[in-house]
Amino acid sequence: MLKKILTFALNLLILAVLCLGLASEVHAEPVNLANAAVANVGTASESQNVRHIVIFKYNSGTIKDEIDAVSEEFRALKDKISGIESFEYGVNNSPECLNLGFTHVFTLMFENLQARDNYLYDPEHIKFQNFLDELGILNEAFVVDYIPSID
Repeated sequence: MLKKILTFALNLLILAVLCLGLASEVHAEPVNLANAAVANVGTASESQNVRHIVIFKYNSGTIKDEIDAVSEEFRALKDKISGIESFEYGVNNSPECLNLGFTHVFTLMFENLQARDNYLYDPEHIKFQNFLDELGILNEAFVVDYIPSID
């Protein structure tokens, strides 16, 4: 019985080391859109939906009430900015240890590329970004946009 417990504990330790090791080996340079034009990659028609995925990594010590406030302010953008067709969010629950510390995922669906582009510079979106900055709890954000391809 003791051997099984020690083997289990060793396996957990190895898994933890692998997860931490993988996180430290990934190096990605962030893209600064402040000096670049918004990229409309691909040949999308005006009617194709665009998915906007935003994933947050919060600073250690951030409390649940602060995270809930961010989630609610983000959700409220759907009612304030035209062109957002849907909004959903959740917390990472993957057992793969590949989230690199990113925990909270937000998915917005826009009517089309123009709606997404308008959102990026909408005063309500900028107010939300300022709200995040003022809270000082966001360590990093990861954003990916795409046009769904359906087979």
